[in-house]
Amino acid sequence: MKKLKFIDLFAGLGGFHLALADLGHKCVFASELNEELRELYEKNHLEVWQEFLKNLGVSLSGRAFRFNLFVRNEQKGFPLQSLTQ
Repeated sequence: MKKLKFIDLFAGLGGFHLALADLGHKCVFASELNEELRELYEKNHLEVWQEFLKNLGVSLSGRAFRFNLFVRNEQKGFPLQSLTQ
């Protein structure tokens, strides 16, 4: 299987990152506005922390990210309805 480079927006804790990394793919950029989630993401995925966008108002002009897959997690993590009562 071809190894992909992906960006992880609205990353939450980084569950999708973990799944894709376990398959050998590489995250080249991540974004999460929630400070607590961002700190956990940075601890769990040290290889991405330098590219972490902490403020969506930061200009990215002149920066290029080459990627094959765009991960957008709108649910803020994996749904846990089956685990709750």
